[in-house]
Amino acid sequence: MKEPKAKLYADKVEALPTHVSTVYKGHHVDVQTETVDFHEGKKTYDIVCHPGAVAMLPIADDGRIILIEQWRRPIKKILLEIPAGTLDPGEDPLTCAHRELQEEIGYKASKLEFMAKFYSAPGFCNEEITLYLATGLTPSQLIGDDTDCIDIVHYTYDELQKLTAEGRVQDAKTLIALKLYAK
Repeated sequence: MKEPKAKLYADKVEALPTHVSTVYKGHHVDVQTETVDFHEGKKTYDIVCHPGAVAMLPIADDGRIILIEQWRRPIKKILLEIPAGTLDPGEDPLTCAHRELQEEIGYKASKLEFMAKFYSAPGFCNEEITLYLATGLTPSQLIGDDTDCIDIVHYTYDELQKLTAEGRVQDAKTLIALKLYAK
């Protein structure tokens, strides 16, 4: 039986790159180029290096889902999203999730339940997002980043299903969280 192409390629890629260089060092991400020698020749990859992130699906005691509306500069529009944030160096995802909930929506969760881990855009980025279900919410505000210009909104699950069908929920992590939460 012939071995699957993806497995054959993955075995080749396990070899260390012959050249790695950081071509951009930013506040939240770096961009590296990696060159790998294959039997067929060299291949160069542009990789966005991200420290990782968390995202939380917060469910209020009344069952409504708390989301944020946030201006996103790269796409020049406001997105409806679940709260999320970037891990600080060496930070535990659970610690980050608790902090980000307080900064972004002003609530502390008595329970954070793991839902999934996924890559946001593995074709060019190594960002891994850890997703949690946040329940047992109580008011507890922390001051967030100055760049977090957000509005807090509440929706029922059914309302969000309708907004999704209308194309108004376009954020991938939010779509994944809602799909996993589906009853």
